[in-house]
Amino acid sequence: MADDAIIRGRARQSRYDAIVVGSGPNGLAAAAMLARRGAAVLVVEAASTIGGGCRTVELTVPGLKHDVCSAIHPLGLGSPFFRTLPLEQHGLEWVQPEIALAHPFDDGTSALLHRSIEETASTLGVDSDRYRRLIEPLTPDWDELCAALLNPLKLAKYPLGLARFGLPSLTSSRFLTDAAFQGGRAKAFFSGLAGHSFLSLESPITAAFGLVLAIAGHAVGWPVARGGSQSIPDALASYIESCGGEILTDARVDGLADLPESKVVLCDVSPLQFAGIARDRLPDGYRRKLLAYRYGPGAFKIDILVDDRLIVEIKSVENFGRAHAKQLLTYLRLTRQPVGLLLNFSGETMKEGIRHLVNEHTPLD
Repeated sequence: MADDAIIRGRARQSRYDAIVVGSGPNGLAAAAMLARRGAAVLVVEAASTIGGGCRTVELTVPGLKHDVCSAIHPLGLGSPFFRTLPLEQHGLEWVQPEIALAHPFDDGTSALLHRSIEETASTLGVDSDRYRRLIEPLTPDWDELCAALLNPLKLAKYPLGLARFGLPSLTSSRFLTDAAFQGGRAKAFFSGLAGHSFLSLESPITAAFGLVLAIAGHAVGWPVARGGSQSIPDALASYIESCGGEILTDARVDGLADLPESKVVLCDVSPLQFAGIARDRLPDGYRRKLLAYRYGPGAFKIDILVDDRLIVEIKSVENFGRAHAKQLLTYLRLTRQPVGLLLNFSGETMKEGIRHLVNEHTPLD
């Protein structure tokens, strides 16, 4: 149990209008809305930096910044609420890539997501016209659609955009691509977008993920924040503090008793964390549901700093064998490279599936 005097002793006030536990973008957005209306707001964050998954750190060498989780933010730029905040005055600058994404194919070509629907469609082969017919009617409704998607309790306020979005969004990605497209390029391109759902592409509503990300790419782009994703929570924090709000880091909350008095406590945390923080303040049935929560599929990424060239051999096998190592070492000798990586995607953890190999032999002539 945390010593409740730690947080209370660091807080500027003994009583607040609202306390926000967790400093992810949602928690900071809630704090910003309250602070700009004059509420006395305190944000408490267990980590040493704010942002949750929206963070940027130097993972490899000093000065080289890496986004540790989220990196591309179409819904950040498209958010109706974010557009009401003067975040650009607090250091946030969006940078738009010329091409949002590329889906490569075995023949060396790629399907490309441009801001222009026409340019995007031109990379989809036989389905160029079908893609235009699917996406063009939806793109002008982006503001209405985005507001509806980000305000789930007020869907009835946005009938027009949702009517066009409609039934296709409720289907699976597999169903929609089979119904809308004939060729493999468009199907693969849309499936890659829908894959951001982390669900089986045959699951209901996965088509919605593909549609939203495609429409966003044309309506507002897929921007990155200059300086890394950390710039987003940093700008929100700067705005909150300019409105009189307060933020504490290294302030772990193990229970509501750790906090100063407040009229309301908002928690931007996981279900299991919330069950631990709120404890007996929750109805027994609801708490049991929180404790029974199971997280869905995760994702990982690898940040590699390459000085010249790096040979990477990717496998999906039960265990590495000598043949796998010899294969990579042969590549290293042929290319005269000193080191390489052998990656196995079938391990329980990614750490277990990484092997570094050093070319200790004289390169082949």
